[in-house]
Amino acid sequence: MNTYNLNPKKMEKRQAVRKHADWESEIRIQQWEGKEDALKQIEEDDAEHQLFTDGSGIEGMVGSAAVLYREGVKISSLRMQLGKETEHEVFEGELVGPSLGLELLRKERNVSTVSLWIDNTAAISATGSVASGPLHYLMDHFHSLYSRLKRHHPNLVITVGWVPGHEGVEGNEAADEEAKEAAAHGSSPKQLLPHTFRKSLPMSSSAARKTFAKHLNKTRDDMFCQSPRFTRFQKAAKGEATTVARKFQTITKGLAKPHISVLVHLRTGHCYLYAHLHRIGKIDTPDCPACKREPETVYHFLLQCPAHRRARARLRAEVGSRNMNTEKLLNSKDSLRPLFQFINDTGRFRNTFGTLPPLADDEGEDGTH
Repeated sequence: MNTYNLNPKKMEKRQAVRKHADWESEIRIQQWEGKEDALKQIEEDDAEHQLFTDGSGIEGMVGSAAVLYREGVKISSLRMQLGKETEHEVFEGELVGPSLGLELLRKERNVSTVSLWIDNTAAISATGSVASGPLHYLMDHFHSLYSRLKRHHPNLVITVGWVPGHEGVEGNEAADEEAKEAAAHGSSPKQLLPHTFRKSLPMSSSAARKTFAKHLNKTRDDMFCQSPRFTRFQKAAKGEATTVARKFQTITKGLAKPHISVLVHLRTGHCYLYAHLHRIGKIDTPDCPACKREPETVYHFLLQCPAHRRARARLRAEVGSRNMNTEKLLNSKDSLRPLFQFINDTGRFRNTFGTLPPLADDEGEDGTH
């Protein structure tokens, strides 16, 4: 906590047990089968009140909003700005929205049937969950508000459903605009918000982790950019260290160790080719042992050496002429299978790695068995 200047008192708290084992949510969740079915349910909605809620992030801030309709006519709305994206996340705004909606209902004289439309399926599931996960306190607050509202309106029935986003549904579009307004320009007057939301919300643990991961990745990238090896590294794979490392993990997922080892050797240039062996003082000449014309670099081995002309023609036929460069050959999933076949055809690394097992077509395409 001290390392990252975090105050535990300002972080969200999690309870090991939220509800009794036999607790069941009184909020009904409406099932749907795809987008068309969901849109049809909205069109046929005959509830007395309709609530649309949303969360949004814009300009580094997070906002939440709820819009209330009575018999299809918009009558009120409520906005809340949660704070910076470094301390809160958009999903948090999705969970705040339903509580804002209940606050709007609280000011209604008569409330019976209510449909609550949310465009985030995880937020819908959270209304009926007792799991002690991140941000669960927001759903606890939602159920607390519901219980109070139920005491004043005994016939209250709330049904939660999914509204597909950006499909022209008036209520969803209105909630989206209000959430963006909240993120960009702030909350509704404080006295209109639920009491719990009139003070700053605790920092989200998920947002904190993302913020620190982003900070650490940037620090790592900045340090690597200052490294004397940075220029050489860019020849093998362009981009920031974090991005390149993540991409390498993706394209090599599921590969056997010999394949990964050969790929690392070729990408770094630290391999059993004569140019590198000569540079580190292991042999007397850097010249290619096959053609004896030029230093045997990775570029020469893959793209120039006339001794490997036949193997290279097969490689070109598989990957295409536009991909016949070291960056594409060593950084593309689609190139892996023909690349390793080329290496086998040349026999260049056979003394070190043996014959590389051929990859199946799907391994070269998605990096998995």
